[in-house]
Amino acid sequence: MNPLKDWRPDQPPTALSRYRTWEFTLLLLLFGGTSLFGGTTTFPDVAPRPLVSATDSIPLPDTTRTRARPAKLTSKGVEPAPEPAAQKSKVYSEAEQRARTADILEATRKGVVPGAHQDWNTEDAATGREARRAEIARRKELRSARIAAILAERKAAADSLAAEKERPRRERQAARAERQAEKLRRKTEQEKLALETRAKRAAARRAAQLQRERRREEARLAAVAKAEAKRIAEAELSRKEEAKRVAAEEARWEALAQQRALDRARAEEARLAREEQLKHLEAERIAAEEARQEALAQQRALDQQRAEEAQRAREEQLKREEAERIAAEEARKEALAQQRALEQRRAEEAQRAREEQLKREEAERIAAEEARREALAQQRALDQRRAEEAQRAREEQLKREEAAAEARALQKRLAEEAWRQRQEARLAMRERRLAEAEARRAALAQRRLDAQARREAQREAAAERHLARIAERAARQEAMALAAAEKRQRKAALREERLASREAKRLALEERRLAQATLKADRKEARLLVREERQQRKQFARDERMAQREARRLSRNEQRLARSLARDERKAARLLALNNRRLEKQSARDERLAQREARRLARANDRLARREAKRLAAEERRLARVARREARRSARLAAKMVRHSARLARREARRLRREGRRMFRVPPYWTVEPSLALGLPTMNTSSGESQLEGINGEVLIGHHRARGLSIRTGLSFSQLNTKIETTSTETTTVTRTGVVTIIEYDDGTRVEQTGTVEVPQTITTTSRYFNNVNSLDVPILLGYRMQESRLSVLLEAGPSLNLSSGGDGHRFEGQSPVRIPGNYYVNRRVGLGFLGQISGEYGLKNGHALTGGIRFQSFGGSFVNPELGRAGGAGMFSLRVGYRIRF
Repeated sequence: MNPLKDWRPDQPPTALSRYRTWEFTLLLLLFGGTSLFGGTTTFPDVAPRPLVSATDSIPLPDTTRTRARPAKLTSKGVEPAPEPAAQKSKVYSEAEQRARTADILEATRKGVVPGAHQDWNTEDAATGREARRAEIARRKELRSARIAAILAERKAAADSLAAEKERPRRERQAARAERQAEKLRRKTEQEKLALETRAKRAAARRAAQLQRERRREEARLAAVAKAEAKRIAEAELSRKEEAKRVAAEEARWEALAQQRALDRARAEEARLAREEQLKHLEAERIAAEEARQEALAQQRALDQQRAEEAQRAREEQLKREEAERIAAEEARKEALAQQRALEQRRAEEAQRAREEQLKREEAERIAAEEARREALAQQRALDQRRAEEAQRAREEQLKREEAAAEARALQKRLAEEAWRQRQEARLAMRERRLAEAEARRAALAQRRLDAQARREAQREAAAERHLARIAERAARQEAMALAAAEKRQRKAALREERLASREAKRLALEERRLAQATLKADRKEARLLVREERQQRKQFARDERMAQREARRLSRNEQRLARSLARDERKAARLLALNNRRLEKQSARDERLAQREARRLARANDRLARREAKRLAAEERRLARVARREARRSARLAAKMVRHSARLARREARRLRREGRRMFRVPPYWTVEPSLALGLPTMNTSSGESQLEGINGEVLIGHHRARGLSIRTGLSFSQLNTKIETTSTETTTVTRTGVVTIIEYDDGTRVEQTGTVEVPQTITTTSRYFNNVNSLDVPILLGYRMQESRLSVLLEAGPSLNLSSGGDGHRFEGQSPVRIPGNYYVNRRVGLGFLGQISGEYGLKNGHALTGGIRFQSFGGSFVNPELGRAGGAGMFSLRVGYRIRF
């Protein structure tokens, strides 16, 4: 509560007894010195009397008696205030005022009310305040009346000014509407005139167009008659030439039929020889397959017996390990609780150590990052230099390779002949190696079983050594635990002593801090009293300045309002004069524009008439030129048709001569082409099997005719690769040494007994198998060759016959893969396949050419495995590259 703000003149004096001590002291300091508004405070001249009780009234000083009366604000200006009345009481000296202030402060410190010599006259103060309030209310009424009058005058002036501004705008709108109506009327007249002009022009254009079309039709009919006569003559000439060409074609086809009969006889002899050779190979394959099947049956029986014995042994071992595991699990849980408590303490210490280590590592990492950036910049510069050197080296290497390419081409032609001989020897060698591989696989299976027995023995010995090490480690851990317990007790005692010393120091420090805080609060309270007194003086001075400023502001507002009214009147008169002049100018301008528009329309009509006459004359001259041009064009066209007919006759004669020469000059030729293809297979695979890639190699021999037809055949070997994956999970138990029994005595000691426990272990195994099927086929391809200089394109397709097929790898039977041995099997697949390919050819010297293209092969029949009883079709889409030799 603020006593200066809440005190009222009619408040009883006893209410001041409720104020706090420091607030009452501040009130006495303020009223005991100077006046609130710069005057001198007077005290009544009464005799001193002894101090009274706290219930006596405390009169307040009349601080308004010596205050200067403010100036009076009137409509004529600022009227000076009258002089203050004479003081009724004696003015105290400065020493007496200080003595009275000291008495008040002493009474306040003791908690009593000041004496009678401090009784002030409150009646004069109440009278002065009532007078000031009446004066303030009167001034407010006068100000409100002046403001209302000023606002009414401003509103009337604004309304009249708005009416003056609105009248020219309405007049402008009326004039604008008249001008727009006049413009619309003029525009309608102009449009009507333009429509009449356009209709006349359109009629003239239609008449001219009809005339031109009639002339053009007559010229066209004349040209058609001439062309018809010329066409009849050309048809007669073509009929005679066609008869000659048909006779020559029949002779050529007769020679071709004789050559085809000879080729069929030769092909039949070659086919009979191949069939005899295939029968011999099939008999040998069947004998080898029967021997291999007998060996596989014996090996499967032996493997089945061994697997059953191993399964029974594993089941017995699992039962023993399960019983031991349950006993060890109970002991392990008790030991685990103790171990967790110990690990918790160790984890806290390790955490602190890790935090320090992380700080060090962060500093080292920052330094290493800076070094790495510098090294990276150097490495980039070095890489740039190396890249430039490598580019130069690659360019030199390309030059050397181009020089060596020609030498390699020669060597390749020589090596192809040797490769054919080696291929025949390799086929015989592969049959022998397959038999040897079967024997090696049987020996390898026996060695694996022996190695597995040795590993089992080694695993048992290792388990015994592991149990011994675990027992030794448990003894060491027990000794270390006892030493650690003693060390913790010593640390706890030292910690208690340190905590007691620290608590005593803390209590002494809190006492010193409390004393300092009390002293600081007293000083702060004194500073607040001084500051509050200074702020009150500033606030009273600020109120006086604000009152004077408000009076000056009201005077300025009145003067500004008078100037604004005069300025508005002058502006309204000036705007009215400007509007009148603008209306006069606008009317004169509209009249000039109307006269100008009339003159412009007259000139435009004259200009249109002259232009139309010129256009009609030009149109007549143009029609004459067109007629002359059409006549010349018809003559040129007739001459051109004659020349064209002669040229076609000469061209056909040349074609017939070339065709005749080509029939006897260009003989058929033979080619041989080895090629290699790589692509994507399409197979009917089982679940879990994914396709990889397909590889094809073929050698084709073909006969090509001069007109582009060809037939080729040869050998084609294809291999399709796939992959299967299987995942198996096996759960076993491992024997280990652990705590079996924990004995705890009354004195708190514990003894742990170790023994053998069984721990479950899960092993997940992922197996990946790569499979392949292969096929040896004989394709028979019919094609057509399109040649253009060195570049040509060959499209061919035809059936393929299977000689042999086989496979190697695994297939799923249920959830387990089954091994399928590989071999070639004659007549394994029955049915015709299909092979189609598109290849481009780039001709080299001496009848050699490089080829490349796209091929698609569908293998006839299905790949059948007699052991699994499964069949599946296959195909392959691939890209091929080859080398073609012509002879």
